Amino acid sequence: MPTIYIADDEPVIIRGIKKMLTSLPLDIRIIGCSTDGETALSEILCLNPDIVISDIAMPQKTGLELLAAIAGRHINTKVIFLSGYAEFTYVKEAISYGAVDYLLKPIEQDVLEKALNKTISLLEDQKHLNFLHENPDELQKIFKKLNSGSYEEEALYENFKEQGLDLSGKSYACVQFYLPSSTRRRLQEDSYEKYSLMKFSVFNQISEYLELNKCGFPIKKEDHKYTLISILPEDDSCTHLKKHIESISSLLKNQFGILLIIGVGELFYDIKDWQLSYKTACLSTGLYYFTNQRIIYSKDIHRDFSNSFEEYDSACQTILHKILRLDTSVTDDFSNCLDLIENIHFGNRTAAVNRCISLIETLLRDISNMNLIPHPIVETEQIINTLSCQETYKQLKIEFTSFFNNLLEELFCHSQNKETHEVMRIKEYIKEHCFEDLTLNKMASIACMNPSYFSAFFKKNTGQNFKSYLTSLRMQKALQLLLQTDMKIYEISNTVGYKSVRQFTDTFKQEYGVSPMDYKKHQHEPVYE
Repeated sequence: MPTIYIADDEPVIIRGIKKMLTSLPLDIRIIGCSTDGETALSEILCLNPDIVISDIAMPQKTGLELLAAIAGRHINTKVIFLSGYAEFTYVKEAISYGAVDYLLKPIEQDVLEKALNKTISLLEDQKHLNFLHENPDELQKIFKKLNSGSYEEEALYENFKEQGLDLSGKSYACVQFYLPSSTRRRLQEDSYEKYSLMKFSVFNQISEYLELNKCGFPIKKEDHKYTLISILPEDDSCTHLKKHIESISSLLKNQFGILLIIGVGELFYDIKDWQLSYKTACLSTGLYYFTNQRIIYSKDIHRDFSNSFEEYDSACQTILHKILRLDTSVTDDFSNCLDLIENIHFGNRTAAVNRCISLIETLLRDISNMNLIPHPIVETEQIINTLSCQETYKQLKIEFTSFFNNLLEELFCHSQNKETHEVMRIKEYIKEHCFEDLTLNKMASIACMNPSYFSAFFKKNTGQNFKSYLTSLRMQKALQLLLQTDMKIYEISNTVGYKSVRQFTDTFKQEYGVSPMDYKKHQHEPVYE
């Protein structure tokens, strides 16, 4: 049963991880935890756990210092790092000391489970990689021994020389070739056999190029990835590396009509130090999702992680408030929010996609809770699946923005229809009760709005303020009673809702230019031609 030790300076994070671990279907045991690096190292050396889950930033001794101390003592403990940022320099330093994984906070349970399964698998087989299951040869045997640390340097280079590879005075770099998901789907749509044949041919072509030019050898073949070590002259190694990569890429394009994603790891100068280059090559390949660049060199990756989760939360609140106000500028805020997600989770595709999914679920939940729309324009599961299968974050943003714009359009349309119905209801009520003591506050209460909002809402939808509309209805009725009945002025005043005859007379004069008495008198004067 693998044992686990947790180190994080936030007790709430430790409690959360413990809760996740106990709910996972894994046969594991938590044997300790601490909130500072110094205590953690002391207890790890004493308890000798199989796995350490540690934060990068801790007091007294950082997670990186903790990992370096573990690596320096040649302990078999595997380390999984946690961090609030996907800072590439941290990642490179972490994997250079042998960290198994690098997880971004907030931690998703399925992501943690995946990392643990990977780590447990490494514990069961103390080899970091499963090299060349296909067609084992002498190079495979050499690398298995190299990975286990059972080679003396002189014997190692002699073995490579026997395979026709002279490594004296050379530098190296791991390079990973990756079949994009869009290419795989296109090939598999025809038949899986066609896809398998194409993959075999592509990978075989790369191997033939390496053998022909004596410029490298493969170290790992997976379903849709091919990783090699490129052998380069120490002088101007970057130029030679670029030349080989462009030659292989051009060869595959011309012969098979496909473009591969290529991640290039850090240069190294001792063949035994290949692991950092391998891991940075893998990281670089994964960054295609964010950079949209087909060839990515780890040395060129620089990112300023200046945004925080607090900025993201604030952006979400702004989006919701503008939706409530039907403010069309919310589209700019939404675009900025997607950029925030990209910057916060740069380098971690899973975290970026999960954050976007969380944003969808939050928006739809809040819209539903406030009855802003009768039903969603699309099933939540449908848009989640659409976003999850996009090949790049740029494509995800296009799909997500399209969904958001459609959602806004329906919201605005529903709101306009709702407003039209609400305005008709309010106007009808005023007509029926306009001769009563009807005030702005009373009408706002009936409409379930606060007075200032009701006043703005009414004017926006009728072109009149509430008082003018009410006065107009009363004056129309007063004029009718004045001309068609023998009611006295004070009786008409009371009937149309005025307690003061003086106020009624002044209002009537403002509306029609003369007093009620003069108006009636002029209407009965004879007309002379």
